[in-house]
Amino acid sequence: MDTKFRTQSDKTMQTFSGMAENKIVIMHEQFIHSCGGKIVSGSRIGISQTICKNRNAQGERRWERTLALIQSGKTLADVAKMRSRTEGTILEHLESLRALNKLSVQDIAHLSHGFEQEITKINDAFRELNTDKLSPVFEKFGGVYSYEKLRIARLMLNKEFVQKIPVPTGFIKIMEEYPSAYLPWDKTQDEKLRELFLKCSPVAGLARTFNRTRGAIRSRLAKLGLITKI
Repeated sequence: MDTKFRTQSDKTMQTFSGMAENKIVIMHEQFIHSCGGKIVSGSRIGISQTICKNRNAQGERRWERTLALIQSGKTLADVAKMRSRTEGTILEHLESLRALNKLSVQDIAHLSHGFEQEITKINDAFRELNTDKLSPVFEKFGGVYSYEKLRIARLMLNKEFVQKIPVPTGFIKIMEEYPSAYLPWDKTQDEKLRELFLKCSPVAGLARTFNRTRGAIRSRLAKLGLITKI
C-alpha cells in the first residue's frame, strides 16, 4: 500500500512540476473558493514561493534517498528495485545530484565496474564531438552502447571523474596476457567453446584459444550449462 501511495504521489508531483506556476496558483485559489474561503491580498507571492520550496524539498529528498543507497555500493538495478522506480529515474536523480555538486567520484565509481575501458571511449567521443548530448555519441557508435551506459559515462565525463575511476587490481596485466578478457562472448564463440569442451579440451587450452582467463572460461562453461556453476 505504501509503495502504491508513493508511486501515485510521485506521479502527482511530476504532473504539477511540469505545470506553470501561475496555473498551479490559479488551481489553488479555485480550490480555496470552492471551500468557501477567501484569497488574502498579496498571498499569491507566498503561494508561489511555497510551491517552489515544496517542489525543491521533495525533489531533494528523493535524490538524497537514492544517493544514500548508491553510496552504500548498490547498483542502479538494486536501487531501482528497492525504491520501486525505473533505472532511468534513478539516473535522473544522479544527474540532478551532480548538477548540484552533491555527487562525488567515490559515490558512483562502482557503476563503471566491468566496462572501464568503454567509459573512456565514450568520454573521448563526448570530447571529440564537443557535446554533452547523448544522441550524437549514440549515433557515432552506431548504437553499440545503450543510452543508459552513455548516461553513466556522462556522469563521469569531466577529466577529474575519468582519472579517478579505480582500475581493478591486475586489470592491465590481465588485458596484456588475455586481450579478449573483458570482451563479450558471441554466438560463434559459444558454439566453438561448446564443441572444444565436448572434445575434452582442458580449461588451460581453452583459455589460450579464446585469449581469456581460466576463470572466464569456467564461468562461461557454467553459463552454457556444461559444468556445475562455481
